[in-house]
Amino acid sequence: ASRDILLTDIFTAFGQQLAGEEIALQPVTMPWTEWSQRCAALAVHPAVVESRDYWLKTATASTLKVASERTAGAPGLPDLARSASSLTVAETTEIDDARRRLRVPIDEMLLATLGRTIAQQVGDGTVAVDVSGEGRSVLKPDVDLRRTVGWFNTIYPIALNCAKDDGAKQLLDDVHNTLTAVPHYGIGYGLLRYLYAPTARQLGATGPADIFFSYIGTIPDLPPLGEDVAVRFDSDTALPVREAIPGLGHGIELRVFRTAGVLHLDWWYDSRRVDGATVQSLADGFSRDLLDLIREALAADEMDSGSDEMELVDLS
Repeated sequence: ASRDILLTDIFTAFGQQLAGEEIALQPVTMPWTEWSQRCAALAVHPAVVESRDYWLKTATASTLKVASERTAGAPGLPDLARSASSLTVAETTEIDDARRRLRVPIDEMLLATLGRTIAQQVGDGTVAVDVSGEGRSVLKPDVDLRRTVGWFNTIYPIALNCAKDDGAKQLLDDVHNTLTAVPHYGIGYGLLRYLYAPTARQLGATGPADIFFSYIGTIPDLPPLGEDVAVRFDSDTALPVREAIPGLGHGIELRVFRTAGVLHLDWWYDSRRVDGATVQSLADGFSRDLLDLIREALAADEMDSGSDEMELVDLS
């Protein structure tokens, strides 16, 4: 959203300048600071306080550890490493087709795969995974953020089920139910952990999740530009996503994005807490498990739907 706002303003400003007009951009209706302050005020909102038991239960549900305990001090640049991989165009197309046929969001597919991969590499159980929520939607419709630049994501944990013997449909259903149960786009966790004193000590004692999962979405490819242009952008639009180092203190950060028609998976990790061979094993298994999971889910879906060729389709 911030990128789109900035690009629109850049092209508008240069267009006005080249036309000999005064640069006049649309005003920002709500600054990020006001959004932040209004969100902070929600820490004592009854609905947020009522979600306390949910967050306490979620924060203490983990039975598996993927990374060792946190060491003293934040990691330095030499401590952070990345294992990057990507699917082929054919494999990415296969995932897109499965997403349409199963009507399952891709982030749910990725989380279900993560649960299966961890089960095969570490064991069955539950692992705490931090995910990001749509912070721009927290105060809708009262706050208009269509012209506001900033990082509005909420960060909160989920208890991810890891079971190597569970079927694909069961794993997908578990992830879907877990995500839909999250109250208020996840903002209540941060408020209760950092701003609400009666629960700050309880939630603070649980420690952060070992893994941060981030599905960034599609990074659009810019159209080719001619030589005589007023504005030129770097052709590698995915560079900021790939090169931004993790800063939230997790042992592993799985960063997934799509560009040039291919799904990319970047596994960042703190080498003080996670062995590189372990991360590489997770990365290799994840790509394989993702394709196996969607194929298994499609096969189960076809069996459930039957084989009546004359069955009418609901076109509503």
